[in-house]
Amino acid sequence: MNDEERAALAKKLDEDLDLFVENLASKKKVEGERKPFDFDEWCRELDQHPAFMTELRPNEQGEYSEAVQALQALKYEDSETEDRVERAEWHKEEGNKHFKYKKYRWATDCYTNGIKELCADRTVNSVLFANRAAAQVHLGNLRSATRDCVFARRFDPTNLKAIIRCAECLIKMGYGKQCIEWIDSSKVLLAKSPSNSLEGEADRRVEQLKRVDELRLQAVQSAIIEERDERKAKAVMAKEMQKKKRLLAAFAARNLHFKPTIHFDDASLFEWSQIEVRLPQTKAHEQVYLDEEDVLHWPLLIQYPEHGQTDFFTECSEMNTLEELLQPLFQNAAHWDRDHDFRQENVRLFVSLDSDENELNEVLLSDTLREILSMEHFVIVHGLPVVQVLAMKRKVTKESPKVRFSECDDDSSKVDISSGRSRSLTDDQSDEADESDLHTTSSHRIRRTSRTEAERMYYQMINERVVNDVTLEFFYKPHTVTALIAICAFLLAPAFTREDAHTDNNALTGLIATAVLFLVVSALAFPNGPFIRPHPVFWRLMFGFSVIYMMILQFALFQNFRDIKLVLKWLDPQGLSREKLEEKAYAVNCSDITLERLWSYMDIFAVGHFLGWAMKALLIRHSIICWYISIAWEITEVVFAHLLPNFQECWWDAIVLDVLVCNGLGIWFGTWVAHFFEMRQFHWESIKDIKTARGKFKRAVLQFTPESWIKVDWYNNFALRRTLSIYAFVMIWLVSELNTFFLKHIFAVDTSHPLVFWRIVLIGFISAPSIRQFYLFATDPRVKRMGMQSWVYLAVCALEAAICIKFGRPQFPHIKITFILIWIAFLAVGTFGCVWLSVWWARKFAPTKQVNVGGRLRECYLDSSYENLGAIADDVRACRKRLQISESDFN
Repeated sequence: MNDEERAALAKKLDEDLDLFVENLASKKKVEGERKPFDFDEWCRELDQHPAFMTELRPNEQGEYSEAVQALQALKYEDSETEDRVERAEWHKEEGNKHFKYKKYRWATDCYTNGIKELCADRTVNSVLFANRAAAQVHLGNLRSATRDCVFARRFDPTNLKAIIRCAECLIKMGYGKQCIEWIDSSKVLLAKSPSNSLEGEADRRVEQLKRVDELRLQAVQSAIIEERDERKAKAVMAKEMQKKKRLLAAFAARNLHFKPTIHFDDASLFEWSQIEVRLPQTKAHEQVYLDEEDVLHWPLLIQYPEHGQTDFFTECSEMNTLEELLQPLFQNAAHWDRDHDFRQENVRLFVSLDSDENELNEVLLSDTLREILSMEHFVIVHGLPVVQVLAMKRKVTKESPKVRFSECDDDSSKVDISSGRSRSLTDDQSDEADESDLHTTSSHRIRRTSRTEAERMYYQMINERVVNDVTLEFFYKPHTVTALIAICAFLLAPAFTREDAHTDNNALTGLIATAVLFLVVSALAFPNGPFIRPHPVFWRLMFGFSVIYMMILQFALFQNFRDIKLVLKWLDPQGLSREKLEEKAYAVNCSDITLERLWSYMDIFAVGHFLGWAMKALLIRHSIICWYISIAWEITEVVFAHLLPNFQECWWDAIVLDVLVCNGLGIWFGTWVAHFFEMRQFHWESIKDIKTARGKFKRAVLQFTPESWIKVDWYNNFALRRTLSIYAFVMIWLVSELNTFFLKHIFAVDTSHPLVFWRIVLIGFISAPSIRQFYLFATDPRVKRMGMQSWVYLAVCALEAAICIKFGRPQFPHIKITFILIWIAFLAVGTFGCVWLSVWWARKFAPTKQVNVGGRLRECYLDSSYENLGAIADDVRACRKRLQISESDFN
């Protein structure tokens, strides 16, 4: 801008300012000459207002007042319909923008919002449905796209885009006949509907009609292929049905009995899953089949009840005798058969009959498999015949049972892969076997697993469960490359784009990114743990969270109190900046006991007690131990009340409200839920290990006179290990609960703060697999080492306790050590009492039976110890009960 232009602009601004000042002065003058108030005029104006008028009269120009006209517009003008159309159009445009940039999910949402407007314009609705169908096609949702095209044509029969898109989707899905019907019906509607296309759109409409004709030709070809596939499918089904009828006829001719029941007269009710045998050692499912010579070939399970071992055969011809099947098996002794008792001339064979007498029937080596399976009361469970092998030196009588079975897995058709000798007959696994461990016959194959491999597989089931029978393989693949790309996109890229001027934000973002990276590594590399539902990745992430929390505790242990408080204030300046915690006093006026006061104590903490103990009962699954921990916690509050005033409460609050009402109802509800969902019930003590409970209780606690002792080697049996494990379990549980209260008291964190809540949630999630692993470690003699999740949880508990002791000593100068030592000793005695009560309860109310063993009456508790982990099939468990088998006979 030159000088002349600047001078002209300044002159123009001056003139505008002068004009504004003149207008302002004239306006002031007019306002000063305003007419005085006229009451009659005010009444006339008031009569014209809709809120005060008594009759509707127009003015001199024949018009109503503005307020009346506004009300008329609200009532009679169709503005809502116009607004709906405008909003639908706006959503359509937004969806088109997202569609242009290939954001198909966002486009689908926009089109859906436009459809929800329910506008009256049928053309707009048709376009919305057609556009959403296009987005669904890109997302791979062909069925949804087809449905949207149907609605689009319903609103506008001339919408050729919707007609073409639906036809393309039907052809892609292989529905040629439906595509022909769709195109023909669309042509009929097009002929009936007038064309409103403009001159410029006529050529495009002709091209679209040609495309419709091309699609119909493709649909004809697809229909031909579809008819061919249907004929093939019918032929396969007919062949499959003929195969089923032939197999069922063979079953009926041999008079076989199955569980679940198989109806031989109706092949349509028969499913192959009824005879499938699913084993962890085999990659494929084994099942009986009928060859061309009408000979059945069976899978066969051989059980050794004396040693809790199993062998598994596949493709055993029914014409073979047991001698021919077992001869290669008994040539070499297994590692558990040290004396080689199981020789062909030194064994007896038995099968279980499903009769009213629940008897075992002895069979001969010369009997063929067909003769055994055709016995009157022999039942084949899940398509797997079972034969039990006993050495000659064992007498199989009900008066002196000396055998036992070991259990394997939940599925009734699985075999224990944890045993020292597990032989699988699959061809896939035979390639991996050593030459010395593989025996081959003409009809079946046997693979022997070494003890080291068996122990490794069994520990893997505990520390890193493997998901069997994966149906959705995508969700169970590692996706390591995808994870690496996602890490680079979401963790590395923001480092170059975010503002890094503030050190605090940089530190917090860096810590979060480090934690996320560690969790990704945890999801890829950490063990699954004992649980695989809802997904192993979930439990790996929980393991990762527990490791992060453990490392944070380890780092905090070497800091001072002031620095930790500064970090807490940095994280939350408002909620974590307190120096002293003010808590509610509960031990006030305890003599005043009324219903109103009892009800006033039923606050959010009562609900927390109930829900907490319901969850604890689901985890522990032992009512007596739950009650024992509940009572022990109230005693713990009394012992530590001199340190934490919050533990001081009235006697009726502790006994009635806490133990009996809230905790008791929670324990009952959690136990009921466990039974409802048929969870495994944990038996932490074993009546077979603690033989006569009264004598062993005196031996352990009082060590009384020798007359009441039982001749037993404590260090070879598992009774002492199990009792000490329960004591350690209860102590760890109570210490973990104490850590919660001491941590929030020492660092002045309010109970309602999210930090307290999320710590409890984390402890709850990591305690679930920890309890399962600790239970197996305490009760299963085959488990020689503790699971990793249990180890980490113990480390977390120990570190929390160490932090409480280190930073709590200055705040608690007067600690009553004597009370704490008495509390520790009392819990030790109480644990033995809990075990004794559990044994007594099991003998009175659990399924037990007195049997004569060596001239003594012994209690046989069938569902105790690690056997209750559900390891063998239902038929094996039934056989054990009929034999009155006790595991302790061989300890």
